[in-house]
Amino acid sequence: MQQNMEYIAAIYETGSIRKAAERLHITQPALSIALRKAEESLGGPLFDRSCHPLKLTPAGKIYLDGIYQMRQIEKNVTTAIRDLSGLNAGSLQIGGTQYFISYVLPPVIRRYMQLYPKVELHLSEADAPLNIKKLLSNQLDLMLSTREYDADKFEIWPLSQSTLLLSVPSVFAREFHLSAWGITRREVLSGDYLSMETLPDPSRLAGLPFILLPPGSGLQKKSGRFFKNAGFSPKVVLCVEQLVTAYHLSCCQIGAAFVTDTLICRNAEADVVYLKLDPSLAVQKFFIVTRKNHYLSAAAQKFIALCQEELLLH
Repeated sequence: MQQNMEYIAAIYETGSIRKAAERLHITQPALSIALRKAEESLGGPLFDRSCHPLKLTPAGKIYLDGIYQMRQIEKNVTTAIRDLSGLNAGSLQIGGTQYFISYVLPPVIRRYMQLYPKVELHLSEADAPLNIKKLLSNQLDLMLSTREYDADKFEIWPLSQSTLLLSVPSVFAREFHLSAWGITRREVLSGDYLSMETLPDPSRLAGLPFILLPPGSGLQKKSGRFFKNAGFSPKVVLCVEQLVTAYHLSCCQIGAAFVTDTLICRNAEADVVYLKLDPSLAVQKFFIVTRKNHYLSAAAQKFIALCQEELLLH
């Protein structure tokens, strides 16, 4: 039964029997036979095979929820026993986007590894929907996000915040006569830009090529509000998964992108200008997200405390 549970969880998590077989290092026919036998013993199909990727049937949802509950119980017991000996063993699975892993967490991770060298850290660099899926399936202990999630399912730990700006390639700043409102990287580094009255009329940006993040992301929702308030639909030249990617493409003169002051400060000087946004849209808050009513290991508690110490109000 334990083997069947791992097989079915792998099929759900990968979305196909072929990919699950590759992960499990078994043949696809062998996995198909195991799935069919499990379904016969349970009395009904667990997956809707007409969907790609495969989707769970109502029976499949019940079965998978049971798998994850059993995994969590096993993990809770193991972690609680390890916690008796302090942070001299164990592991911690942390999820975040490329932006969080590359630009927000490194100072925290360095200090955590210095303080608790025997705790093994694993980083999952992926978009928020995939990390939430991993969190719900107990593949992550915690994740960083710019979104607050359902309070019935998740525990939210506030961290820091950053300021959003619009990165505009210099070639377009000149073409659209935006240079007069431009902010330099030096002014972002010093923080002087926060008190500067350099907010252009948003309607001047109509026709500017934009690089945006996909629907569903927190930043995409903010940018949607920006365009609605500005009264125009954006000319989208590229849609990318990661904030960092959008910024680097903007630096290559491809289009304008919404970025954070943190990202600007931790990258080299680029041939772009930065435009301030309306204050109601400019604040980007960060959170740690964990599953509610689940045992939080000592390793996870120490990491959250260290994040708050290092990042809160920064």
